[in-house]
Amino acid sequence: MTDLNKTVKGGKLTAGDRDLLRTLFGIDTRALAAVRVGLSLILIVECLLSSLDVGHGPGVWNAVVRNAWLATVPFGIMVLVGYRTRIATIAVWILFGIPIREAMFAPDVLIGLRYYTMVLAFFWMMFLPINAHFSVDKKRGIAAPSGNFLSVAGAGFLIQVLFIYVFSGVIKTFQEWLVVGDALHTILSSEIYPTALGEWITRFPVFLAWSSRAVIALEVVGSLLLFVPLRGLVRRRIFLVAAFIAMHIGMALLMKLGSFPLVMIVIWLVFLPGRFWDRLTGTSLEAEHIDKYRTRNLVAWSALGFITLSSLMTWFFYPDLQGFPLVVQQVGKFLLLYQQWTMFSVPSSI
Repeated sequence: MTDLNKTVKGGKLTAGDRDLLRTLFGIDTRALAAVRVGLSLILIVECLLSSLDVGHGPGVWNAVVRNAWLATVPFGIMVLVGYRTRIATIAVWILFGIPIREAMFAPDVLIGLRYYTMVLAFFWMMFLPINAHFSVDKKRGIAAPSGNFLSVAGAGFLIQVLFIYVFSGVIKTFQEWLVVGDALHTILSSEIYPTALGEWITRFPVFLAWSSRAVIALEVVGSLLLFVPLRGLVRRRIFLVAAFIAMHIGMALLMKLGSFPLVMIVIWLVFLPGRFWDRLTGTSLEAEHIDKYRTRNLVAWSALGFITLSSLMTWFFYPDLQGFPLVVQQVGKFLLLYQQWTMFSVPSSI
């Protein structure tokens, strides 16, 4: 890592380049620390509870899942407190990913969306300075420096969040979500998803119709606006983060989705700019850092390229995926980078 004002290989960053890259893809290390603490807490609870609830698949499957969940817990605690954080994060990604990878290759076994979004987050976190604050590593003097951090992996993390919402939005059936607008009413009228509040709110179909349209607008337009480098981007990002968090709170109140809304609420904190954390903590971090570690950047570039390809192919070939190269699907599932964001794309099929 080096100061952004210094020379980087391949040329010099101009003042305009620095400002644009920092604004669009720089991540405040306090945001990374908040995501680390939040996701590791959810991870620990999920692993403990899930290990007690295994019993719906084949016998060998049950043993694999239970042992993987339990083995993840101590490393999750290490990530939580920020002790040997990078090693612990890698261990979490490997162990937590075992049952998820197995489930992706076994069509008769289902895996919760919350698990997959968490394992994706931990993948990107392996490359990022998540221990710069609130960590044992910091007390030991071995934590990453704090400030605004610019890296390929950081850009990948932000773009990954963008893909989750943009592709989830564009794959949705516009007839149900935009034209008629009865998607949410259909979902909340099913026997699977609605909470008591969700069942009650079906009495207001007009409200749900406009809410269906608002979901599409926020998923597609709102997430794209996060990366439009026009004036007021900092304030716009704070507003959009609040809007997406509000959407997930609404989902948690209306639908039985487990910890998925909470996972996404925590992940959204990564978009909060330094100005927000300055006011929250009462301190200002002026340092700026860029990751120049070649191997880390190469892996991050490769992962970013793959999730882009996978997302585009899923969009192009959906819903039957015939023509989607099998090798891309298989590699993506093995690496836990496979992208298919089709949540409630056709609510009428519920």
